[in-house]
Amino acid sequence: MNFSYRLGHTQNRGRIVLSYWLLFGLLCACTASASGQTGCTASSNCDAVDNGGPVLQSPIVYLIFWLPSGFNFDPSGAMGNQTYESLLSRFFTDLSGSNYYNLLSEYPGTCAPPAIPTQTPCFGNVTVGGTTIVTTAYPSAGTTASPLSDANIQSEITAVRTAQGWGAGLNHEYFVFLGSGVQECFSTTSCSFSATGITTPFCAYHNDFVDSTGSEVLYAVMPNVNSLAINCNPLSKSPNALMSADIEINVTAHEFFETVSDPLGGSAATPAWRGPASEIGDICNFSFGSLQSNGSNVTMNGNPYVVQQIWSNNSDACSLGSVNNLAAGATIQNTLVTGADDLRDNSVAGGS
Repeated sequence: MNFSYRLGHTQNRGRIVLSYWLLFGLLCACTASASGQTGCTASSNCDAVDNGGPVLQSPIVYLIFWLPSGFNFDPSGAMGNQTYESLLSRFFTDLSGSNYYNLLSEYPGTCAPPAIPTQTPCFGNVTVGGTTIVTTAYPSAGTTASPLSDANIQSEITAVRTAQGWGAGLNHEYFVFLGSGVQECFSTTSCSFSATGITTPFCAYHNDFVDSTGSEVLYAVMPNVNSLAINCNPLSKSPNALMSADIEINVTAHEFFETVSDPLGGSAATPAWRGPASEIGDICNFSFGSLQSNGSNVTMNGNPYVVQQIWSNNSDACSLGSVNNLAAGATIQNTLVTGADDLRDNSVAGGS
């Protein structure tokens, strides 16, 4: 078998860290029919299992665009940076009520505070609680020789929360977007680049820490994947005419869906929904299904996106959406291109 992207997990104070491991070749091809599924040998064996941990309800996300002077998110510069920031924010506002987001309603559980009636699905609207552009200098050069650390990310989140008065707890998630070419390491062997001694290079990961008040702080570290040298971008078309943003949205979707369904998955006492290939995004990692001529595979709130499929227990397949039955939110119908294989992957994406 040939591989390109494989998912791994690292422990941090008993919490889960999702990282994309890079091997080389084509997308992971296991014996299940959808290329991109990993860690299971038949569709029925890929199902995620409820381990009893909490899941998020009506998630509130906060977007931190960490961009000191001299750095960019997009090669085009200032205008591209603004579009990048706008598209990432728009993605989250477009999610609510979409069939893509409704896949999470398949994975109920103990709702995170505040408590809601047990007969009510946990998954209500997604809210963008705030966005900010941080121009504070990176605490290191952000190179392969001197990368940012996970501790740097946590410190910046804490500083921003203090300055903005933003919340924490199991209904909030912080996304920290780094500038083009900026490297980050979770540990000495797990980084956003490949080098001697790096056994688990990643495209992005989600994690959590406990703040000084005892509150859980959920967050995702989002390197600029379009600029990484480890082949985190298998796309050939950009539906929003800004490749740096479109591929970042895809990886952002992966981290978000897994945080909602398994926010504290690293501890044996706290996992929620996990399967043989770990979390529900891992099973279908970089599996997009059929693409439209503009490069998109879903339309949410009238806007095109290209996002990976998410594992559906109901369908026993990777999927781009299910009928909307959320407890709250607009009833936006997605335009999905499914091909002839029931939303299983039939696209070709290479790596080198």
